[in-house]
Amino acid sequence: LGTRNSKLLTQDIAEKGLRYDLTVPFARYVVMNRHEISLPFKRYQVQPVWRADRPQKGRYREFYQCDADVVGTDSLVCEAEIILMIKEAFLKLGIKEYSIKINHRGVLSGLAELAGLKDNETSLFVAIDKLDKIGDEGVRKELADRGVAKENIDTVFKVLNAADPRTDLLAVETGKKGLDDLSKVMSLLEAYGAKGDHVDLDIKLARGLSYYTGCIFEVKINNVSIGSVSGGGRYDNLTQAFGSKEKLSGVGISFGIDRIYDAMEELKAEFADWMDADVEKLIEGRDAFAKQPNSATHGQLYRASHDLKGQALTFEHPVVARMAASLCKLLDGAIDTPLLLVDAHVNAIRILVRQNVRDVSDPTTNAVAAELEAQVRELQNAA
Repeated sequence: LGTRNSKLLTQDIAEKGLRYDLTVPFARYVVMNRHEISLPFKRYQVQPVWRADRPQKGRYREFYQCDADVVGTDSLVCEAEIILMIKEAFLKLGIKEYSIKINHRGVLSGLAELAGLKDNETSLFVAIDKLDKIGDEGVRKELADRGVAKENIDTVFKVLNAADPRTDLLAVETGKKGLDDLSKVMSLLEAYGAKGDHVDLDIKLARGLSYYTGCIFEVKINNVSIGSVSGGGRYDNLTQAFGSKEKLSGVGISFGIDRIYDAMEELKAEFADWMDADVEKLIEGRDAFAKQPNSATHGQLYRASHDLKGQALTFEHPVVARMAASLCKLLDGAIDTPLLLVDAHVNAIRILVRQNVRDVSDPTTNAVAAELEAQVRELQNAA
């Protein structure tokens, strides 16, 4: 540094670098500890990673990733488990509007073969991965700049924009294999009793990382400006990059924790809209309990109150959470709960949600909450 000679400095740092992701280091760990671990080997990991991005909303030079991987098996049960894990994570976070896009590298390879670009797959995949950012014309231009003939580009978009692209893809073996795997994953989800909601086949999904060899995933939260918040896929040859002679297939998913946080912060502004369904369930439970008070309707009302409290805590609405908690306490173990007091809670919650009240220091709101809580205590003491 003293000599201001960058070439001398480059020699010292060229072999070093900040961690780009958690998947490649995981593959190296598996190779280095192959005889100490049992296969299939599962792990999750939360650590910071670094990118050479220009900092902006949703893009950081340093951010946290949460990875979950399994290595040592090529069973498609693992892909199904990853989708179930995404669904469960978003359920716990209170995120209801999201899309899990899935595709298969075999489908993309089939597309390359149909377009006569089998020897130029990587360039095709990298270009397709930019469709959301630069659109069809931008991708066409990029492929043309890379020397791809117009007729080949036309074939690519003919398949991508077809009403049912599977018809063309089934004509080539790699495409058929990819579609078969995706179909099996969906069948496994059904066998697990999971609904197919939130899961969409998207043959335009490419994901730029070249080490993916099978199913690939990308998750986006709807109604926010943030892009994808999670992604991953199947990798068959990654451990061989570290000298392993044994082929160890793996699959994993990575959650961008900072992006998920940003998306949830953005969604807070839409809290009233998001909570409408939860309030409706609460009102339905109240009406069912009022019509026929029994253990079943009491349980329905209690679950609706408990779920609403969880949602309010997730989206940092302490006033709504306080009221829902008070209603839960009122209902706890008491089937003969006074309906007038239940109504008072439900109506107060409905107004708080509709008006998006957050301020815990608001004297009027606190007075109402305190009064209802006092009535709950009085009833419980009398019992």
